[in-house]
Amino acid sequence: MCRVLLLFSTLSCCFRLVAGGPAPIAVFMDFQEEPSPEAISVMEREISNIMKPSGLQFDWRMMKDRQAGESFRDLVVFTFKGHCQVVGPTYDELGPLSPKQALAYTKISDGHILPFSDVECDTIRRYIGESVASANPAERDAVLGKALGRVVAHEMYHMLASTKVHAEGGVARSFHTRKDLTAPEFHFSPRDSQLLRDLTASFR
Repeated sequence: MCRVLLLFSTLSCCFRLVAGGPAPIAVFMDFQEEPSPEAISVMEREISNIMKPSGLQFDWRMMKDRQAGESFRDLVVFTFKGHCQVVGPTYDELGPLSPKQALAYTKISDGHILPFSDVECDTIRRYIGESVASANPAERDAVLGKALGRVVAHEMYHMLASTKVHAEGGVARSFHTRKDLTAPEFHFSPRDSQLLRDLTASFR
């Protein structure tokens, strides 16, 4: 909660999380460790591709570059914990995953979905470690970026749809397999894309 109060002292929005009109959603990213530029670039493209059927667009920003007094019609904030790059602690050194360990989680206060989410980069790296290790070294950051994009898109769904409910399939499903995060394609179900489209249209 302290983080929420601190961020809102420097950033302001109307706290309505459904985009309307042509203005994109501001996505602020805060990294505990310096990320891989390639992984983050791939992550942004993956999210834009997943969200394309819903008509949502995004303005990607680094939290460290924020300016006092900035105001945004719609914004979400992601804190990336651990190493968001393939260089760093090896997958074995990161240790085994616990059962049902979260890859990311979105803040909730008094039953309301907040526009703040934490992404566990090291947990994601452990989860897809075999896929990263088997990839061409030049493509490993892209594999990680794609997985990050799918995890972040899932959390965005909760924020933008203002729901704790999960879908039966696709990106909004409660559980993602390793294949889901590394396969060539992974999207929202048509029903979930329609939900986001309807929410967007209702505010235009």
